[in-house]
Amino acid sequence: MQKLIFALALVPAFVASGAQAQTVPEDVSKALWCSQAFTVLFASEKSQVPADQMDAFNSYVAAAGKLGDKASADYLAAGFTQDQVDKLKTDLVAEVTPAVTTGAKGKYGPDDCNPLLTPYLPAPAPSDAGGTAPASDASSAPASSAPASASSSSAQ
Repeated sequence: MQKLIFALALVPAFVASGAQAQTVPEDVSKALWCSQAFTVLFASEKSQVPADQMDAFNSYVAAAGKLGDKASADYLAAGFTQDQVDKLKTDLVAEVTPAVTTGAKGKYGPDDCNPLLTPYLPAPAPSDAGGTAPASDASSAPASSAPASASSSSAQ
């Protein structure tokens, strides 16, 4: 009987350990990390964006939001609660801010983060010459500068 009581006393410890053992694939962790870095970067640069580039800038802001939404959904699908995801985001903001604002080394860099925005950006508008708009103008300016500053540190 004492063994049974002892075993039952340990059950809550095992249940609590299982909740802490939740994980997501590295690409999901990276997506959340990068989305938070972009969010911090774009918030800090908004006042410096010329009016004629604001539409392109807003496209990047929206893309970062969609990237974050997708990563959040993936965390929820992995069994995390909304409160846990919100805490992760808060912790990540504190983590990525020094990297974005001071250029400190981060867990991911521009080469890791910039490609993650591509699927969420609108396709470039065709130019009058029948080709596509130059990629160096509005469509790549915020992203190329974004994670360069946003080379932040560990996500978790």
